[in-house]
Amino acid sequence: SRIVTEADGNVHLALDLISTEVEDHAQRLADWMRSCYAQDAARMHALAEEFHELDKLEQHALLNYALTMMRETMLMIAGADSLLRSRDHEKKFVQDFSKVMRLPGVERAYHLLTDAGYQLERNGSAKMIFLDTSLQLARVMN
Repeated sequence: SRIVTEADGNVHLALDLISTEVEDHAQRLADWMRSCYAQDAARMHALAEEFHELDKLEQHALLNYALTMMRETMLMIAGADSLLRSRDHEKKFVQDFSKVMRLPGVERAYHLLTDAGYQLERNGSAKMIFLDTSLQLARVMN
């Protein structure tokens, strides 16, 4: 709805805003997964604070984007590269991420992210949800 409002009927501007939003999610997700992999508790806490500041729609959009990237990672690990939908920097993330994850870990991460989305819908504290999810993801990755 923010994009609709900002674009005010301008399709080109709307497309630019959407691609910027995807790049924001891509960068946030990459930072988040790196901090989990490195088990950097201070960074995970800082990111939980940052995600807490986002509005509910942005928080859900980030989790949905993360779920999409988990799906892409599963496809990459399974050798189904032809089914990948990711582009450029997303594809690079998926390739790198699939080197450190195995299918059971990706499946567990997918469930953790789904649970986080459910908890957000139930009006849980975003900071606590993202921090708890980060700590559990760190355990899954290591």
